[in-house]
Amino acid sequence: SGRTKSLLKFNKDHVAPLWNARRWAFGFERGLDRLILAQDQNDPINIPQTLNAARCIVLRSSRIRSQHFESYIKPQLPEIDRFEAIETTERQRIKSILVSLGNLTVHTIFNDATAGQIACLTSHCLVWREIVNDPRLAPDQFALVLEDDAEFPLGADAFRLATLQAQAHLNDQDCDLCYLYVYPTAWPDGFPRKSSCAQTIPGFYTWCLLAYLISPTGAKKLLSLLSDLQDIYAPIDCLVADFAKRGLLKIRAVDTGGFIDNAGQLDKRGPAPNKMPSNLWYAPPWQEEDD
Repeated sequence: SGRTKSLLKFNKDHVAPLWNARRWAFGFERGLDRLILAQDQNDPINIPQTLNAARCIVLRSSRIRSQHFESYIKPQLPEIDRFEAIETTERQRIKSILVSLGNLTVHTIFNDATAGQIACLTSHCLVWREIVNDPRLAPDQFALVLEDDAEFPLGADAFRLATLQAQAHLNDQDCDLCYLYVYPTAWPDGFPRKSSCAQTIPGFYTWCLLAYLISPTGAKKLLSLLSDLQDIYAPIDCLVADFAKRGLLKIRAVDTGGFIDNAGQLDKRGPAPNKMPSNLWYAPPWQEEDD
C-alpha cells in the first residue's frame, strides 16, 4: 500500500531510515529467543543485559574462523571484543611471550606439540594479562572468554542469560575459572541437567577452553602457575585441567548444557560434517631449535 511504501522511504530530515531491515531482524530474533527462554506462559520474559568484559579469540589467518566471528558471533553479541590470536607464523613473538612468562620451553614429553598449540597457549596468556588489568572488572568479577568456533544453539540471549546466571553463582573466593562449555564426554553422571536456569557445580576433569569465565584473580594465578612451570608439558586446556586436578586452581562448571556448542573439530579423528577443521593439530610441529 502507499502507507507501507512511505514507511520504507528515508526521512529527509534524518540520516537514518524510518525502517531498517537489519535492526528489525535482530529485534525479531531476540523476541524469538525470549520465547525459547520462557518455561511456560506465566513466566516473565526479560531480555538479559549485555555481557561485560567479553572477548573472543579469533585466528585472523583462518578465513572460516574469522568469517564465523564477523558474520555469526559478533552480530549476535555486539558487546564482545575481538582479540587477535597469535599466528603460528609469528614465531619470534611466541618465543618472546614464552620468555616473558618465565623463560618457558616446551618439554620433551610434549614432543608432538604443534606451532598451533603453542600459539594457542600464548593467545590465552595475553588475554589473561588483559583481564588482570581490565578497568571494567572489579577483582571479584568474572570476564567471558570465547574461542572463534563457539556457537549458540538456543540463540545469543539464551547464552547471555545462562552466562549471567552462572556469574551470579560465582565469587573469586571459591572459583578462579568456570567452564561454560563442557567437553561432551566429560560430564559426570546425572549431568548436564535439563533446565533453562544455569547454576554452577564444583569442577571436574574437562579440558576445553571454548567458553569460560575467569576472574582477574584467576587470570593472575594462571599466569603465575605457568611461570613456575619452566617447561610446557601439554596444551593449554590440558594444563588448566591439570592445575585444577592438582588443587592449584579453583574451578567450577555450569550444570546445564545446550546453550553453547563447539562448531569446530572435537578430536583427532577428523572434523565431522559441517565442523571447522582444527587449527591446532594440522599446524606444523613446534621445535625448540634456535632461530
